[in-house]
Amino acid sequence: MAAFNFRSIVEQDLSEVAAFLHRQQEITSREDPTLPGPNNDNLRWLLSNPHRPPEAMLGDTLRDPEGKILGMILGVPRLYRLGSQPRLGLAGGNFYIDPSARMQGFFMLRRFLATKGFDFVYANSCNRLSAPLWAKCGALMVPESEVEYLLPFKLGPLAQEVAIRRGWPPALARGLRALGPLATLIARPRLPKNRLRVEPSKDVERLAEIAERNHNPAFLQPERSAPYLNWTYGSWLESPDFKEDGVVIYHFSSPSGQEGWFSLIYARRGHQDQIRAARLNDIVWPHENMSFADVIPAIAETARIRTDLLSIRGRLGLALEDRMMGMRRRTLLAPEGYIMGRNPQTADVVKVADFPFADRY
Repeated sequence: MAAFNFRSIVEQDLSEVAAFLHRQQEITSREDPTLPGPNNDNLRWLLSNPHRPPEAMLGDTLRDPEGKILGMILGVPRLYRLGSQPRLGLAGGNFYIDPSARMQGFFMLRRFLATKGFDFVYANSCNRLSAPLWAKCGALMVPESEVEYLLPFKLGPLAQEVAIRRGWPPALARGLRALGPLATLIARPRLPKNRLRVEPSKDVERLAEIAERNHNPAFLQPERSAPYLNWTYGSWLESPDFKEDGVVIYHFSSPSGQEGWFSLIYARRGHQDQIRAARLNDIVWPHENMSFADVIPAIAETARIRTDLLSIRGRLGLALEDRMMGMRRRTLLAPEGYIMGRNPQTADVVKVADFPFADRY
């Protein structure tokens, strides 16, 4: 340990940390295509987080004696609520250790988990490299964070992906894709009729009020105030047009006047980026009057227009099951969610942790 030192990230470090993050994402995404590639993130969004206490660090770095960065983890404060009580969490994100210092990852994470001033520390974006370290440090896996539920709309691109993964000849893969429309007609899951009215919405004040009204006190759920929504969805709120890749918020209402909203991330996936996918990013619904299953047809109808596949990462509050409405449960390469609690303690808070995909950093 004498050759290394830890240094908290401050605003002046962001450009240096962002450059290290870019290099590490280039390396890890080449080694494992399932891990995210570089996205030229300058990390300055950390500074405008409405839940960040003024004295809170932006994360930690591991450095060699000359000051060169060899490791990093971002610290993102996030306000949650359990029952009527606010709980301030610290999310760990973009945890990377250079191969030359990989043995120091455990000590770096242990230091991060000891950060004072938070009711719990968590991660919502672990991978096969970081998940074992969170577990080794005493954090517990968030239930359902190890799975996603897939609802296919067009089977051709999915059949092509199977062929690519199994190493079949490219001509065969293309042929399977060409047969997709026929297979879709025969085998596509049939969903109940959508009875909700759905439309895009940028009215953050209204969305925040709906979120406040429909908070479920049985779970540890995030606060979704107007400042938070502006921070999270700012780029889309300022964009005049829909883009193929990006996020969109949709408001929905029932014939009886019940309201909620969900957001979808549109992006490509697959070894050749041939699958147009929509991922459920976040959702708020009137849980006292309807179940999440009642909203699935509306989400599917919205996503189907532009995509081949809908993905929903598991969450306790969604209460999903394999083959529900034709969805298939897929186990991820590693659990994405881990939590260590102080108030409540870890063994209690893990039973109610309900992290939306939106809270990934």
